[in-house]
Amino acid sequence: MKGVCSLLVALFAASGGAYCQNPFLTSVAVADDAPGEILLCREYLLAFEASGALARIVVAGEKAGQKLWTREVSGPVGSPAVVEDVILIAGRAPPRLIALSPVAGEVLWESPLPRPPTAGPVGQEVRFARPADAPEADSSSRPATVPGARAGDAFGSAEGREFIVVVGTGDGLSARSLLDGSPIWSAPCGAVTGPIVCDANYLACTTAASEIVVLDWRGRQVVRVGGPGEQDAPIPGMPPMLCGDRLLYCADKGLFRVELPSGERSRWRDTEWMGPITAPPILAESHVYFGTKGRGLVCVGPPRQ
Repeated sequence: MKGVCSLLVALFAASGGAYCQNPFLTSVAVADDAPGEILLCREYLLAFEASGALARIVVAGEKAGQKLWTREVSGPVGSPAVVEDVILIAGRAPPRLIALSPVAGEVLWESPLPRPPTAGPVGQEVRFARPADAPEADSSSRPATVPGARAGDAFGSAEGREFIVVVGTGDGLSARSLLDGSPIWSAPCGAVTGPIVCDANYLACTTAASEIVVLDWRGRQVVRVGGPGEQDAPIPGMPPMLCGDRLLYCADKGLFRVELPSGERSRWRDTEWMGPITAPPILAESHVYFGTKGRGLVCVGPPRQ
């Protein structure tokens, strides 16, 4: 491959050792200009082997390291996402959200975006109660292009569920149906500057105005934290962490906890003595991990009983 001078390497998470002794099965050649965003699924890896070239690569078994297909995506933004076996990518040239089949990488649908995307997509199945006397939604005009999709899956239908995909743009958050990419809602919360985080109940993002905005999956604002000049404002571009009915975000002098949906805020951990926060918090096995310039990787365990 012309211009290739870098490798994507597979390692065991527990030890850091090579996945196997054969280097051809543990590393894949990628171009020097390839974006660093990757997505590891159970049996395969999605990675950009070159700028704008998304590849699906086998990561398990005898065929580990084998490339199954490559799809050109002009101006990819953020990491790809997989929702119900559909691969989703945000592209900026032109601004759009793209859905791909995992089998061969063919395009299922493309949905234009009002502004160029600034954060990659996330998705979630949203369930809701439909009034008994409400008319059933007519989804006959919506093509069933998603594997396993069926009539009646539209938002507001008798099934009472919808798979929603949300992407960040220069205006805010924009939601699309996984079924066919049709618009569902938009939230003009300001330019999104970092990855969107989500759980079953909420979405959260940072904005260019040093704010964190939390919404529910219907697009309704739950909490807004920070703002220009506000004390303990969130660090722009540093995504928060959602944990049930709490949110943890990074500020210059520490980590702060926000109760949801009340918005009550308190300092959770003083980090000023550790130096600037360099990596956002994540939760694993009841422990919070985050990166700092002065102390490296920091682990905070649960309180002792």
